[in-house]
Amino acid sequence: MQTKKYRIEEFNNRELFEAAAHQSKSLIDIRMPAGEVPDDSISGKIRYPHYPFRYILWISALMALLALLFQIWATTVSYPLFFSGKNPSSWILYIPFAFELFVFFAVVAAAIVAYSRMYMFRFDFNENKYYVISKEIQE
Repeated sequence: MQTKKYRIEEFNNRELFEAAAHQSKSLIDIRMPAGEVPDDSISGKIRYPHYPFRYILWISALMALLALLFQIWATTVSYPLFFSGKNPSSWILYIPFAFELFVFFAVVAAAIVAYSRMYMFRFDFNENKYYVISKEIQE
């Protein structure tokens, strides 16, 4: 049985980042300081896993928009309600619905973050040191 080789590294400049991207075949995680962003020269050379969360978010956003449009149609065209003399398209009517949408999207976002396979936050990668974690290298 062949053991997999994992490399998790942190780079302080772009040259080290590009060199590691060109050399490594089993690259799973690259972290750089927030101030330096790599250019597009290596964008096609690193493959990241594809997650369907963006489609789930788009579908839920479209359904929320349809619900808002249905509420606007229901209160203005189909069955206009007059609260305290205000016209049917008053923005005061939509405050509770907007609050409920905010809570709904917060719950959906929290569930996606909780159940995604993204890397968890690690304290040891916040330092400005160069780390290599690998069973073969440490032995």
